[in-house]
Amino acid sequence: MHHRTKLIAFLVWPLIAVAISFATHAHAFVSQILFLGVPSLMLALLAPRYVLKVTVFTIVFVPLWLFVEYVMNSTGQWYAISVFHSRFLGNIAYDAITWFFLAQFYIIMFWEYFFESHHCVKIWRPRMTPLALTLFAFLLATAGLWLWAPYILKIPYFYLVLTLAAFVLPLVLELRAHPKLLHRFLKVGAYFTYVFILYELTGVALEQWYFPSTKFIGWVQLFGWRFPFEEFISWILIGSMTCLAWYEHFDDDER
Repeated sequence: MHHRTKLIAFLVWPLIAVAISFATHAHAFVSQILFLGVPSLMLALLAPRYVLKVTVFTIVFVPLWLFVEYVMNSTGQWYAISVFHSRFLGNIAYDAITWFFLAQFYIIMFWEYFFESHHCVKIWRPRMTPLALTLFAFLLATAGLWLWAPYILKIPYFYLVLTLAAFVLPLVLELRAHPKLLHRFLKVGAYFTYVFILYELTGVALEQWYFPSTKFIGWVQLFGWRFPFEEFISWILIGSMTCLAWYEHFDDDER
C-alpha cells in the first residue's frame, strides 16, 4: 500500500473512533484504545523495526509522567475516570499510565514511519543514560515528598508551569538548535492537532475526564464543551512536536 493511501487511513480513523465512542457511550479506557491503541498497533505492524526503540524511550519517561499525574490530580487540574477501582499512590489512574505510553508511542512511531528513513536503528543512545537516571531520581524524590511532605506537591497553576517548562521551552530550544526539523515537525503537529482535538472533545463530551480546578489562565470552548487553555497549548497544539523534540535530542540523530 502506498504511503499516501496509508496516511489517508490514519486521517479517517479518528473520525471512526469518534463515531464508535459516541455510539457506545464509551468508557475512557475504550476511547483510549480507539484513538491511541488501534493506530499504534497499525504503526507497529507497518514498522516493526522501530517498536523496541520507541517502547524503551517511552518507558524512560514514565517516572516524569507519574509526577505530572500526581500533581495534576492533587491540585484538581484534571481528573481522569479510570476502569480500575484503586489508584497508584492514591490518586494516579493506572490507565492514565497506559494513556501516556500509547500517546507517546503513537506520535513517535508516526514520525518514524512517515518522516524518517533510518538504515540503522539504535535502541539506546548515550544521552539516554543521564536522562533515564535523572528521571528515576525524580521519581524517587516524588515518592519521598508523597510520604513526608505531600503539601509541597500541591503546586498552584501547575498546568501553566508544566506547559512552559516541559513543552514550550524544550520545543523552542530544539528548533533553535536544529531549525531544519521545523518543517516536518509542523506536519506532524498538524496531524496530531486534528487527532487530539477530536479526542479531547469526545472525552469531555462523554465525561471521560474533568478539569475541576479554577487555576487556569483561561478556557477554550468549542461546540458547547470547554477545556483549559493550557490543555489546548500543551497537548493539542504542540504536544506531538514537543514529544519529538525530546525524542530527537535524546534518542535520535536530530536530522
